[in-house]
Amino acid sequence: MIVASSSAFERALTKVVNDPNGMHALGDAIGASVVLDRIVTLQTEYGEDRYRPSVLLRRAVKQKRSLLA
Repeated sequence: MIVASSSAFERALTKVVNDPNGMHALGDAIGASVVLDRIVTLQTEYGEDRYRPSVLLRRAVKQKRSLLA
């Protein structure tokens, strides 16, 4: 179930974190695999579900595609 498009989500995050580039753009800049590695590290260290990587992030890394796609 899609609640919002990727671009709508990115615009909302841009407002929330007050970053003109947005979180997905930042993720693309540092690389989706780096984002995934850091999230997996947090989940392993803290064992909390809030750090569980999303299926979409894992898929983006596996398919080597942009987080903005």
